[in-house]
Amino acid sequence: MRRVVAILAFLLAAAAAGAGDDRDGVVLLVNRAVPESRALAELYCQLRGLPLERICELELPLDEQISREDYERLLRDPLLDWLRREGWIDQIKRDPRRVRSHESGWVTVKSRLRILCSFYGVPIHIRDTRPWLLEKIRNLLTRSPQRDEAAVDSELALLLHSPYDIEGRIGNPCFGQLRWDHSAASGFVILAARLDGPDPDVVERMMRDAVDAERNGLHGRMYFDLRQAASDEYKLGDFWITEAAERFSREGYDVVIERTELLFREIDPMDHAALYLGWYAPHVTGPFARTGFAFRPGAIANHLHSFNAARLRTYTNHWVGPLLAAGAAATWGSVSEPFLGATPHLPIFADRLCRGATFAESVYLSLPFLSWQITVIGDPLYRPFATPPDEQARNLETAGRLEELAWVELRKINRLVREGRLLIALDQARAALRQRESAPLHEKVASLLATNGLIDESIPHYERALELATDAGEALRIGSDYLAHLRAAGQDSLAEGVETRLRERWQNSPFLGLLEPDGR
Repeated sequence: MRRVVAILAFLLAAAAAGAGDDRDGVVLLVNRAVPESRALAELYCQLRGLPLERICELELPLDEQISREDYERLLRDPLLDWLRREGWIDQIKRDPRRVRSHESGWVTVKSRLRILCSFYGVPIHIRDTRPWLLEKIRNLLTRSPQRDEAAVDSELALLLHSPYDIEGRIGNPCFGQLRWDHSAASGFVILAARLDGPDPDVVERMMRDAVDAERNGLHGRMYFDLRQAASDEYKLGDFWITEAAERFSREGYDVVIERTELLFREIDPMDHAALYLGWYAPHVTGPFARTGFAFRPGAIANHLHSFNAARLRTYTNHWVGPLLAAGAAATWGSVSEPFLGATPHLPIFADRLCRGATFAESVYLSLPFLSWQITVIGDPLYRPFATPPDEQARNLETAGRLEELAWVELRKINRLVREGRLLIALDQARAALRQRESAPLHEKVASLLATNGLIDESIPHYERALELATDAGEALRIGSDYLAHLRAAGQDSLAEGVETRLRERWQNSPFLGLLEPDGR
């Protein structure tokens, strides 16, 4: 018996040690020329329990772009010097005669560096060394990957790797794996991410939201926008998004899928958005461009477009900056044309995230190439699925955040429904409502009853959900679903009365279009 106990104690200790591996291997990179860069890194150390000695300060250009020469001279080589000096890596000098242009003069023999997180102020995009217009046109027309511009993050991921050709992309040795390997076997590949955004206040909010959601849960609905592409080449994107939606649905989330060739519209409330994956527009549009739209704390959002991160420190252009400004805590983007197959494969990302991997791990495990165009933005240590739902509920109760408990219950109810245990799911929902009423729970019960033909039983729950709705968007979305079920059941008179009440109560709302026959 003592032997069994000793083995269990050893396994638990090993697991605890493994849980600390991520923080043990983190280095933070800041731009000395940007005071906010250091301040944000110090706050991150406080939030994540890291010593300030993890911060490496370099004098870097202020622009979002950096030349290849300056990347090597001002960023790569001084960073390697700092890592050697601080004992993070052991390297040996290479024969200078064998060092080709743009290569480091060092070979890594040992490293304890796992994650490199850059902060607001560190450049994002390494410019091509051959910025000739005709060359770029040729690359785009031939879909050629033979160019040497890259995301700074993607190049830093190979900081300790053996020499490689910068012209083109390098295969990611951990692509598709279940966990990240930063050992010599994978070439000492680093998880290189950044905490960056339109302004320092946005970045601070991203950090705090990630820590909060990790402890108390990522709550809300998840939204997915298909393109309905005609060509096989682009059907892959729709397939990825559909598969990702299914994976998150298995975790108990309500998923909303826009299945037409159109994007989510400005009148689509997209209320309580915890995650968004979609494509394909050059600049932010739809709900995200609406004044007052906000993601739930800790939300992950990505709109796939070839240049969605061409600029990051912006509130209105492209996608990455505006999504972060709208409340997202984490995303990724392309600084230049990556081509679809070289972007993160969304089913892999969704699966690894749901399995408990960090945000940075989940992106990199789904990313087939490095030294390429993808920049990874968000707390690299963020694990939205680290805390089990029951523990989330206890944390929320302790913090007095009782209104959020409904989202934890919803995930349990949805999992029961997926398992075919509808009656048990309804019983659990009703029990939760006896403890504490909420619009999401009443809406869920109403929808389950109406979908299963019990329209009369659903009516009191729809009515109560409308009373408890916190804003016009949520109320009119619920009302639209309510009206659709009433009309399908032939209860047109009741539907007319409900619509009249909704129009009177929310007469100035931009969401009234949801009540039209084609309101989707």
